[in-house]
Amino acid sequence: MDNEETKVYAPVESTRRRRQQAARLMESEQGGVVPRASDTAAYQPVRRSALKSAEGTLPRAETEETADETEFDDIVSGGAAPRRSARAGLSGLSSERASDTSIYEPLRTRRREPQKYEPSDAYNVIYKKDKSQGLANASKRGGRELTEMPEYFDEKYRPAKKKGDGGNRGGSGALISFAVLLVVLLGLASLLGGVYGYAEINRRDAINEAVDLAAAAQSASEAVYLWVLSNWMVLAIGGAAAVALGFALISISRHAVRNHLRHRTASFILTALIVVSVLGVGGAYAVDTFIMKNDMFANGMIWTKGKADSAIEWIAGKLGGNGTPVDFTATPTPKASNTPAVSGFYVDSPDLRDLTAPIQFTIRTNTAATSIRIIDSDGVVRAELMGEDSFLEQNGVRAWKANVQFAERYGGTLQAQAGSAAGWNTDGSVIDVFIGEPDPTPTPVPTPSPTPSPSPVPTAEPTAEPTPIPTPTPNPFVLQDPTGSENTLPDNLLTKTAILKGDGTEILDYLASKDVVFGAPEDYNKVKGVPILRGVSTFRGGPFRQNAAYGTAELTEFKPEIIWTRNIGAIEGYTGVGWTGQPAIVVWPKEVREMMNIEPAKQAKEALREVIYATMDGKIYFWDLEDGEPTREPINIKYPMKGSVTIHPWGYPLMLIGQSVSILNDGRGAIGMHAFNLIDQSKLFLLLGTNKAANESSGAFDASALIDPKTGVMVQTGENGLFYLSDLDINFSAADKTLTAASAPETVTYRYSAGTGKTGIEASPAVYGQYVYFADASGVLQCVDMKTMEAVWAADMGDNTDATIALEVEADASVALYTGNTIFNRKQNSDATIRRLDALTGEEVWQFNIRCDYNSQAMGGVVASPVVGKNKLDNLVYFMVSRTSDGGTLIALDKKTGEVAWRTSTEKYSWSSPVAVYNEAGDGWIIQANSEGKLAIYDGLTGKELGSVKLEGNVEGSPAVFGDILVVGTRDKKVYGVRLK
Repeated sequence: MDNEETKVYAPVESTRRRRQQAARLMESEQGGVVPRASDTAAYQPVRRSALKSAEGTLPRAETEETADETEFDDIVSGGAAPRRSARAGLSGLSSERASDTSIYEPLRTRRREPQKYEPSDAYNVIYKKDKSQGLANASKRGGRELTEMPEYFDEKYRPAKKKGDGGNRGGSGALISFAVLLVVLLGLASLLGGVYGYAEINRRDAINEAVDLAAAAQSASEAVYLWVLSNWMVLAIGGAAAVALGFALISISRHAVRNHLRHRTASFILTALIVVSVLGVGGAYAVDTFIMKNDMFANGMIWTKGKADSAIEWIAGKLGGNGTPVDFTATPTPKASNTPAVSGFYVDSPDLRDLTAPIQFTIRTNTAATSIRIIDSDGVVRAELMGEDSFLEQNGVRAWKANVQFAERYGGTLQAQAGSAAGWNTDGSVIDVFIGEPDPTPTPVPTPSPTPSPSPVPTAEPTAEPTPIPTPTPNPFVLQDPTGSENTLPDNLLTKTAILKGDGTEILDYLASKDVVFGAPEDYNKVKGVPILRGVSTFRGGPFRQNAAYGTAELTEFKPEIIWTRNIGAIEGYTGVGWTGQPAIVVWPKEVREMMNIEPAKQAKEALREVIYATMDGKIYFWDLEDGEPTREPINIKYPMKGSVTIHPWGYPLMLIGQSVSILNDGRGAIGMHAFNLIDQSKLFLLLGTNKAANESSGAFDASALIDPKTGVMVQTGENGLFYLSDLDINFSAADKTLTAASAPETVTYRYSAGTGKTGIEASPAVYGQYVYFADASGVLQCVDMKTMEAVWAADMGDNTDATIALEVEADASVALYTGNTIFNRKQNSDATIRRLDALTGEEVWQFNIRCDYNSQAMGGVVASPVVGKNKLDNLVYFMVSRTSDGGTLIALDKKTGEVAWRTSTEKYSWSSPVAVYNEAGDGWIIQANSEGKLAIYDGLTGKELGSVKLEGNVEGSPAVFGDILVVGTRDKKVYGVRLK
């Protein structure tokens, strides 16, 4: 390029080098110098054709076209500012003419309105964006990058301050940052408060006890605390909204902060704001994780309460003088009440557990109580006191002392009740009592009978078994033998049957070596009429599969209350609790509980009610019914379980559970029935479900087994289409604290074929005497004699039958069988049919049809198992029907006629089985959950909805109830403890 006309200047690498180049350049020109910013306020380039060629001005181009051919000329005289060609296209350069005295302003790097600059040692105008490359890489036009650029070398510039801009923006940006930071911090505080409140409100029992012991009911801190608990939802939602708003403000204001705050302080504020927000959200998650999953606060409260209880007991013992706790000394004065209430129930002599001495109890009540009584689990009054001489009163609390003498061995609970003219009331507290023989001897001592018996009294056996549980006497339950009828002959429906050994070898002329005979359903967990294992020990409670509730509950408010929540997990797509998913809730005999690996704090608890729940995350959990705290570590079989656990009905530490899935993304494993020793949670055996001799390939066991306690034989059905009798060979010794069982149980199976289709069995077997009843995926329902393993009768129910059969022996000795089918096989909208059959013949007594919608993902029809009404609901049977015109329908039918007593919509479909709860007077309520998590209470006689509570997730599993506490899990990976009030 020509030095006179076309010389241009390129960016340099440093300020020092630029200044050196500027000095040499100015010396080489004709005395011209680059105007300084101090001489002229600003400079603006003009078009080459508009300038004179005289000294001090830029040379004029011959033509406009010539000017277009060149990009930039050097300064040739007078230090005139450079100009650009019309084609160069640098944004921000004016193309208008200027006089010789025109001023110029520096080039800018962005396409904006020209800005004026003032001198500053802190800012370089030309290189403000990229000091290493200059404007060469910062300015483009039309896709062509400028490689040559004139630049000023003398001064550094910064934008001149303008009203409302420039220098003022630092303050406004800082204000924006401060406001956003404040919003986010307040939001995080609110969110953390909500998480805290949510965690604590689910542990209020332990907290309230600790608060009571600390006598802080009226403190200012408690007022704040209670406000947080009552407003946790508002705090959580408000906090989350505030955090979201804060991040939105960050997004909106980031441009202003980045471009107008030119200080490190502003950058620091913005960075800190983002970091605090991220850490705040992470902190909220951590708090939720540790408090909810590890129960840190609840454990602390339990520890505090334990220490406080120990201190109170020591002080009370000193005050009592004889070691007898004076419990009411540590109790705050209760509020005045006209209703008698029990505030405490304690055993004063916990080590006396034999027939030789009475047991003394202390019952605390309010001043409205004029009498107290102690009743056992069968409702028998064991002690009763009344009058002013029966109690001591102090600080508004009455302490009663009552003695109970047992005349025979007893295993069960005792409950204290407070009475007045208004009636009897209790706080629900119970004490577990196990009364054994004082000094067992090899020769049994006959128990005198209060009245002569017309039958000969059996003589004692010459040798006694070294077991704490005696050999039961013959059950008076009168059994009848099913015979079938002409319409239900097995040959009418079954094409082939076979009896097989465990290895698949067929057995001819089979006759069982052990008589497997179940007595009355109410005696399933009893010996000599005494409950050995109290609670719900198997799906739907026992061999008749009628209900899943134990004890009574006084419902008056009809406001079910969530008292605890446990988080569980998932395996791949198998989440939470599935169908049938019912927990067991049991009170172990004291001598059995003490040998188990239960947590020490729970081990020492009187009448520990243990929840045992198998879930689809592959784990079996153990929790305290009252507070949901773990009683021991879970058992992990690593594969999903959809069914329900079964506990030995006599309280032996033996548990059975079926596995539902064996094929996962990481491979395939074994599948079958698992048996565990609950002394140490070790596995006893796995009975494989994959059987080459079976009609179906599935090895799953979704059904819940039954155990005959007298013979130790397991009764079970599998999805492979087989019916199982397995001799578990159980040996239990309380003295030696040992339990053994066969590692490979001797098993006999019943296989059959029918022309109706698949024979897989998902419903649990029901048993009457020595006869078992089950239905399969094709709708074939059978009665099989377990003595001979032959079908007595068979009937076609018309479609897949998943709901477990329910049985009942009525007052006229008739045996009713209730069942319902789905519309699964028909694959179209159709009628689901509810039936009552004669269990002795298989003949249909009545049927009820209800229209259902077909859905391949959510089965329509009767999937839930029925409830057989008792007490004041004795004339009704209850069914839950899915995917009806109402979404889901809960229906009550007359047992005798099948007529509808009432029906009500559950709004959404449900696979969860209903459960019935009764009070002492015999009033009954039906509790039903649906697929949207609604758990509702209905009047058993009218169907009126009385109250409900919302759970998170689809409730596919079936609830179990012990007393007034219900336990149920959802597909949302949660298990709830709900108090029924």
